[in-house]
Amino acid sequence: MKSFIPIFALALGGAAPTHAAPMKPAAPAVPAPIDPEKLALATTVADALWPDGTYGRMVQDMAGGNGIADLVLDLKPEEIMGSFLAGMPKDSEMANDGDGPVLSPKDGKPSKTLREELTAKDPYFEERMRITMKVVGEEVARIAKPIEPKLRAGIAKSIARRFTREQLVPIAAFFQTEPGKAYAAQSMTLFIDKDVMLAILQSVPAIVKELPGAMDKVKKATAHLPPPPKDDKKADADDGDDQDEDELPST
Repeated sequence: MKSFIPIFALALGGAAPTHAAPMKPAAPAVPAPIDPEKLALATTVADALWPDGTYGRMVQDMAGGNGIADLVLDLKPEEIMGSFLAGMPKDSEMANDGDGPVLSPKDGKPSKTLREELTAKDPYFEERMRITMKVVGEEVARIAKPIEPKLRAGIAKSIARRFTREQLVPIAAFFQTEPGKAYAAQSMTLFIDKDVMLAILQSVPAIVKELPGAMDKVKKATAHLPPPPKDDKKADADDGDDQDEDELPST
């Protein structure tokens, strides 16, 4: 199942051709020049969405009271595993109907959350993690300082290409208002919010269940293409394995 995930993610990056005629690789598209006025408006939006220090704030928010770390620490092993196993085919040995724990508690005792396990071993775990993530966030912000202007420039170009001037004028104006500034300051951290990550975790069974069918569609859609070239090193290794097997003395 793990092998499906990177291939499926790659497949999502572009639409697979559906006709039967072989296709030559398409030449890379040359990006059209961006209108300077549109780029200026898009830059205003990008500056609002990604102010300096955003990387550091995202790291600190991950360990905050409503971040990913807080979600993971308060989950039990069976809650994490159950989300994945519930989506397995019913005939799979790892399948789970989603009702009840997948992992049996040791010695008949209720299992503990990761937070409870770590705090039992280290009474200062919470304070240690708080300080660690604060320092890590500050260091990430410092290290990312020369990166963020380039990132903003890339975001601005992307926005300028995706929206018309008529759309960008009110969008840029919104981000100059107090509500717009408040939203922009939080927008990048929304996707590492505890509630968002919990919703994703709860969606995993349905995603896992659909992956085999999606991969089958990818296989059929690309059936007219020649097989991808083999990795020379892997091919040599496979040939070597076959040779070794042939040379084994018969018993």
